Amino acid sequence: MKLIVQIPCYNEAATLPRIAGVLTCVSVVTILVALRIGPDTLVENLSISPRQIDLGDVPPNSAKEFSFTVKNISGHALTCAPPVADCGCLSPKGLPPTLPPDASVTLTSVFSSGLFRGPIERRILLRTAKTAAAEKPRLLATTVSVKARVVWDFDYSPERLVLPRNPSSHAIITITTPPGKYPVRVTAVESPTAALTASVTGAASGTQQVEVMFDASKWNWRGPSELGDLLIHTSSTLVPTFRVPVRFGP
Repeated sequence: MKLIVQIPCYNEAATLPRIAGVLTCVSVVTILVALRIGPDTLVENLSISPRQIDLGDVPPNSAKEFSFTVKNISGHALTCAPPVADCGCLSPKGLPPTLPPDASVTLTSVFSSGLFRGPIERRILLRTAKTAAAEKPRLLATTVSVKARVVWDFDYSPERLVLPRNPSSHAIITITTPPGKYPVRVTAVESPTAALTASVTGAASGTQQVEVMFDASKWNWRGPSELGDLLIHTSSTLVPTFRVPVRFGP
């Protein structure tokens, strides 16, 4: 038994243009991949150094200044908008309204830690106007990342109390001082309503508890579901007061 394989006929006039077209496409793709740039890729107007800023450990209720350098790499004069941040805890300044080609400027900002707790990341936005003389599409906005870790001298949990809608319910807030640090004590608790009362218990091994009790007879059930914020006063010099929101659960 013979196996017959049909060989397609080679047509030079039809095949060569196809081969040339495929090779052209492969060449363009290869060049674009090698350059890692597409035909519509945006080119930055500004070079920023450093682009990521890590402030490390920052105490609460404090301010820490930092700076970064901005350079015009567009090849043209730039019109700059005032820098803005995605958080009121940052206050960037120092960017002039116009920036000549290849000019550099140092921007400063202050991070205000307030009562943030733990890791935090925020961004500063730098914007430039469209340049008519630019030969390539330009990125008109770029960001600077700012990281910090706000470290308290004590910890507490939970950050929010959710009380069941029972005639009489209670919850516990635990305040803990890390080992090796002077114990932080709760000195007073202020309640937003007469329906909430609080008592402080124990201080064993640097731990205290605030027991929060709800009295339904003193609450207007036609009011909002948010009971309000407990204002807790402590012996801490870093965080003398902090708030714990209290609301009703399902």
